Amino acid sequence: MKWDRDGESIHYLVDSFDGDGDYTEYQTEIQSDHELLGGTINKIKALNQEEYEEWFID
Repeated sequence: MKWDRDGESIHYLVDSFDGDGDYTEYQTEIQSDHELLGGTINKIKALNQEEYEEWFID
């Protein structure tokens, strides 16, 4: 999981669970009034194994 640069949303990866090494990046805005609450979930893009490994470095 990563916060975006302005701290208003998080990005996270989900495994495809079919053993092919693919992942999907999702993003959700954080609505906060002293609590963290998820907003709309947006599918950003699919990642292969190489992109997955680079995602953690970025």
